[in-house]
Amino acid sequence: MAKGDTFSDPVFRYKDSLCGREIIRLTDYLGHSNHLYFTEPCWCNSNRSFVFTSDRNNQSNLFRYDLNTHAITQLTELEGTDRPTGCFSSANNRHYYW
Repeated sequence: MAKGDTFSDPVFRYKDSLCGREIIRLTDYLGHSNHLYFTEPCWCNSNRSFVFTSDRNNQSNLFRYDLNTHAITQLTELEGTDRPTGCFSSANNRHYYW
């Protein structure tokens, strides 16, 4: 897997039996997919996309999820055991990671 690769996980929707709200699962990959830490901005593209981490192909990398198309785009091509994190800067429309 390389930076720029795109994926299309099936979207799964169901109604919660306790509260009656619709629940939408956006990813369906065998590895972990997680949002960034709650204090780190991840929304971009006028709040229609967000950045998250995923352990696809046994390696943690950053990905962008597009809510309009449900496309998942790999943003980094990292090696090692550390899990990347970062934040989005609306001042210059860039996502910084470490």
